[in-house]
Amino acid sequence: MAAKGTFSPTSAGADQVAAELLARHNTIRQQQRKAALTADVRLVRAAQKHAMWMATNETLAHTGDNGTTPLQRTEHEGYFAASIGENITRGDELVVDVMKKWVGTASYSKNVLNSVFVKVGFGYARGRKFRYYCAVYASAHGARHIEVQRTLTTSGGHFSD
Repeated sequence: MAAKGTFSPTSAGADQVAAELLARHNTIRQQQRKAALTADVRLVRAAQKHAMWMATNETLAHTGDNGTTPLQRTEHEGYFAASIGENITRGDELVVDVMKKWVGTASYSKNVLNSVFVKVGFGYARGRKFRYYCAVYASAHGARHIEVQRTLTTSGGHFSD
């Protein structure tokens, strides 16, 4: 067996996997009377890069290369949205099994069915041991996410702005 770092993951078949994931997402959304998702190339790039990063590093994590978040990865690809969601998994060989896992997990199911999300990108990579999947969901492009920071002070045990 090759040492970690000498194996190169592959994205062969990623387009077919993405098409099947999109079709299955939209079937589920239609059953729940939700609008269909449409793919966005910028979200696809963010998802694909993250899937490849996970496969290369043999890890499953929402925090990616150099500590990046899903929001940072989508903005790096030029997609700015008020809301971003991400589903990840590894190990499943069939897309139907990925969807069962995502729909059967409360937090991931919320992303699949969230009416705020109108765009999506899927990533897929085959690592040494596992297949890695990443779905990036987003609200409409153009509403740049603004991080609001508040300074809280204490006064008698109560917080105030």
